[in-house]
Amino acid sequence: MIYTIWFTGLSGSGKTTIATSLQKALKGRNENTVLLDGDAVRQMMSFDLSVNKHGGETHTIRIANMCYLVNANGISSIACSISPTRSLRKYARYLTKNFIEVYMKCPIEICNQREVKGYIKEELTDDKKEFMGINQSFEEPDKPELVLETDRLPVKECVDAIISYLEKNNIIGGKNDLQESEIQTS
Repeated sequence: MIYTIWFTGLSGSGKTTIATSLQKALKGRNENTVLLDGDAVRQMMSFDLSVNKHGGETHTIRIANMCYLVNANGISSIACSISPTRSLRKYARYLTKNFIEVYMKCPIEICNQREVKGYIKEELTDDKKEFMGINQSFEEPDKPELVLETDRLPVKECVDAIISYLEKNNIIGGKNDLQESEIQTS
């Protein structure tokens, strides 16, 4: 089954860390996925955009459009994007296949400590700029498929929770199903 796992949350909430670990775990189950990390996409395809509200919205739309193209080619996608508004996430849900919203819930203080890119510290010293969660609001998701409190859960538990959700909802086969299919094809 083709699907899109959409990680949303503040910068520093753990989106990339958990998405990267998830992709490795899914690869171990022979799941073919493409990881579209917001920072990597920004460097390659959104370098022309600022980190203000308009630039962030355009960037999120570009990621959603790429997920659509990946899905249309028979590959599941994993996306990491702050995607600050419900309307942007609604657009991504509408556009992609089997959309699974994963809200990376984490207090701004913890995100600030973890945030290695320097965006938050830079924004705190420059009141002319805008940054999500500081001088620009982040709309928490209404009904995400999963909420992961990344200040409390280790990476492995977060990945296990997502895998469990995928199995429970028959989006991917269980580990035993995979082992049986491998035995049958050997």
